[in-house]
Amino acid sequence: SGGSNTRRGLADKENLDSDNAPTWSQKWTSAVLPDNFPTGDSVVANGLLYYAVDDTVRGYSLTTGSSTDRAPTYTAVTDFTDVSQTTRARLQSAPTVDGNRLYVVASDGVYAFDATTGVKVWKASVNTYQSVPAPIVVGSRVIASDDTGVLRSFATSNGSPGWLLDLPETHFWVGQMASDGTSLFGMQCTTAYAINATTGVLTWSRVMPGTEDYGGCFPFGVVTTPLVHDGLVYFGSYSTAALRTSDGTVAWSRKYASGGAMALSHGVLVLTELVPYAFGWSPQLRAVDPQSGAQRWVNNTDFPAGSPAVTVVDDLVLTNGSAAALGLDIQTGERLWASDQVNGNFTAGTQVIPVGERIYFVGADKRIHAYGG
Repeated sequence: SGGSNTRRGLADKENLDSDNAPTWSQKWTSAVLPDNFPTGDSVVANGLLYYAVDDTVRGYSLTTGSSTDRAPTYTAVTDFTDVSQTTRARLQSAPTVDGNRLYVVASDGVYAFDATTGVKVWKASVNTYQSVPAPIVVGSRVIASDDTGVLRSFATSNGSPGWLLDLPETHFWVGQMASDGTSLFGMQCTTAYAINATTGVLTWSRVMPGTEDYGGCFPFGVVTTPLVHDGLVYFGSYSTAALRTSDGTVAWSRKYASGGAMALSHGVLVLTELVPYAFGWSPQLRAVDPQSGAQRWVNNTDFPAGSPAVTVVDDLVLTNGSAAALGLDIQTGERLWASDQVNGNFTAGTQVIPVGERIYFVGADKRIHAYGG
């Protein structure tokens, strides 16, 4: 598969393919999660599945615990924000795990926790009152945004501040950021940016093709996550484009309106797309050739009212349907598997995560569900 993601570590994917998907069954469920839905995507590392909810990052063992009411084995909590010590800082991002460190943005700063014990290692003070992208680790720096769009880098060892980037017309960053190990790629409104990850210097920017007449920010500016692969970075907005990582020139552009996520495997780029109709936007998946943008297939059935999440593992596309988690053939878009309907009625954006010989997702019952062969 393609892309750069420092947030997730996936183990061997035996039995997670199109041949075995029809045999999957439920293996375990967690205890009910807190009322608020997890902040952003989860992350997998150290044999744990981490979720950020309210003021606590919880980690659930992938291998041990109850089969029907599994409790978290890891917790990391933010600091108190009041003298009476009754209120803790609210988590504003999904977590990122790099080695033995877990990084997350909260309302009072960027935290580094020990990823196995939950002990706070350091905190860098940054005020953030709205949801922001998860931090991203490049080399010895962790890079995070506040809710005004200012990017800051910190030393992973002790949180000491490094470079700061405040663009002339700064808006908040939309979607997660991506990296090829040298540059950061992200989007503000309808403009794609490449930033030197070591120095914080802006390398290039590109207004997304097909959006020049929208005057900067508009609704699609909030639903894009870039994907980096083989010298190209894919961005989605009102259109979808492949830009060259070196200079931002356009390799191809198609008027596929982004629904938020992309995934690439087996020479197929899978896009989430929002299609306009009389009363709004209808979600669908579209598969294209990653070098040309030419269409391979479209699947516009069984998706929620919002935007479906999408992950690929081997030759299988994992996504959230309107009533169940789904497994689709990456070459044809054919549905090969669906989870039990009772776990469905998914909140838009629910992520389906493949790890080892299992897949994991949160159902409308606010429980984590594990499926496999």
